[in-house]
Amino acid sequence: MTGLDRRSFLVASAAAGLSAATAAAPVAAAPAVQASGARPLRDHAARAGLVYGACGSTPRLFKDDAFADAFVREAGMLVPEGEMKWTQVEPEEGRVDYSAPDALLAWCQRNGLRMRGHHLVQGHAQPDWVEQIRDPRRLRDAIERHVTRTAAHYAGKLHSWDVVNEPFHTQGWARTPDGFRKAGHFSVLERDYIDIAFDAARRADPRTPLALNENALDYVERGAEEKRAIVLRELRAMKARGVPIDALGTQAHLWARYPLDSEGIYRFLSEVADLGLKIYVTELDVSERGLPATDITTRDRLIADHTRQYLDTVLRVPAVEAVLTWGLTDRYSLLNSKYRNQFRQREDGLENRGLPLDADLRRKPMWTAMTEAFDRRRT
Repeated sequence: MTGLDRRSFLVASAAAGLSAATAAAPVAAAPAVQASGARPLRDHAARAGLVYGACGSTPRLFKDDAFADAFVREAGMLVPEGEMKWTQVEPEEGRVDYSAPDALLAWCQRNGLRMRGHHLVQGHAQPDWVEQIRDPRRLRDAIERHVTRTAAHYAGKLHSWDVVNEPFHTQGWARTPDGFRKAGHFSVLERDYIDIAFDAARRADPRTPLALNENALDYVERGAEEKRAIVLRELRAMKARGVPIDALGTQAHLWARYPLDSEGIYRFLSEVADLGLKIYVTELDVSERGLPATDITTRDRLIADHTRQYLDTVLRVPAVEAVLTWGLTDRYSLLNSKYRNQFRQREDGLENRGLPLDADLRRKPMWTAMTEAFDRRRT
């Protein structure tokens, strides 16, 4: 990496503004890197009034120089993949550590990137000690304390917050009759936990936009019609009872095997915009599961076409302000992880090519499809 200095630093509690209960652990940080090359995704997006970004993590950005260079070149915003989640910042009650997300934020600031907050509350992925709380008052206090402390720690420093992640579910035993995910916080507080989290976040940080982030809104085959109706119903109800929500995040984990419900997506997002909410595409990638093992050229074309159709649809809605991919390169794609998300990976074991850059950090047809969609939005 050009000009890279590998000196380590400690994120001290005083400098980070942590509470007395916060433990400040050493985190190796990467200094600024040099962006280079032809006009990148971030520039095409900016010219269309959008922010383009991707998720990343401390091990990969701070240890893989070529990847860090590519990230700074292509992206205008970073979403921490896991560093800001409650499971990471407070794995044990009272043992709070923001050093990893602090290091990512400092890296973004040195390299001219913005950072999103992801996420404050997710009922089905929380620390074990929170999972064990069955008393409603204790759980309310724990949520308020965590959200208030974390949102205040980053107040005014982030592009936006995913306050509540994936609260709805429409398939299988894990759903309630009215479409909530039957797990974690909901099993104790029901929908009140959503209001508790948004209210605490707004009190702690009055300026940063607050979003609800949800998945599976794109395909009839995966129950999108029902889920869109549930999300729209709850967004309207939240606005009616004064919940301080500013935005909806639509994850856009796409499946190339299914036909997009383009008009359904467009109508849904238009109705969300009519509520006065911003819209962010938050976790875009394209699964190849179910596609035949054809040549790479054909597979890349199918992924690019699917991406182009999706972005041409959502970018018709002026309220869409950001497009973020869940990863930048196939080198670090969740779609190729050995340990997670196997249900979206290819059955034949071939590498999934569902991100803008390939494993060697070269731009692919998906990258081109994204730039073309951004350019069409501009005009």
